Amino acid sequence: MATKGVLYNDGIKIHANTDAEADYISRSLLELFNREPVHKKRIKGRRGYELFFFCDSAVKYIANISDEALMSQCKCESCKTSFLRGIFLSVGRMSDPDKAFHLEFSLGERAKMFMPLFSQIDMTPKYIERKNEKIIYFKNSNEICDFLAAIDEGQIAMDLINYGIRNQYKNYANRRANIESSNILRSVEVGLKQVEAITKLKESGKLALLPDDLRITAELRLEYSDISLSVLGSMLNPPISKSGVNHRLQKIIAFAESIE
Repeated sequence: MATKGVLYNDGIKIHANTDAEADYISRSLLELFNREPVHKKRIKGRRGYELFFFCDSAVKYIANISDEALMSQCKCESCKTSFLRGIFLSVGRMSDPDKAFHLEFSLGERAKMFMPLFSQIDMTPKYIERKNEKIIYFKNSNEICDFLAAIDEGQIAMDLINYGIRNQYKNYANRRANIESSNILRSVEVGLKQVEAITKLKESGKLALLPDDLRITAELRLEYSDISLSVLGSMLNPPISKSGVNHRLQKIIAFAESIE
């Protein structure tokens, strides 16, 4: 009632999004005030229902609601947990973690009034106005998990943490695969350029003009075009390093380009 109840004529009007929520509100009002809503009306053009409730003590509560009044309901840890849990169940919305981590509470004109309540669990939500809604929200996954733990939803908080870890690992694996694919593509392109240059020299009869060390390297590269530079270097006599092979191949390419 603190999150959704508004004064209406001589009573209170409460909005419910679903049948299940409307039934839950009705049962709660019966338990707290020993009476049920006198009328439930489907909202035209919008989702949900409006419940109309008449009770002097409830009207007095809504008329005098304030941040001090809200804080007074959270004097003990159990009361605090129950009240925050009620806020989450009545007006809380959480996004699909596949898309983003986001938890928000649509609290209307009382949005800023509820913000000090979260300081009781060392949390500071952000505030935004969106269309006709006034919302306080969390976007940080750690804050969302802390809130869930604070309302005794530790298992859901752990599931969310594990989900975040899996997403981070998945993103890392995708980035690693993209980098490796890029490196492979770059190596293939360089290898093709080397083979094209050596083939050009061979077909033009210019290969024999190269110094022996470059010519031998070129002939091996042409014969074993799909092996790595490290392996190619180990096949030379004497063996040379990967960077040494690359240096020779760059000279061969430069020579081939110079005879165009």
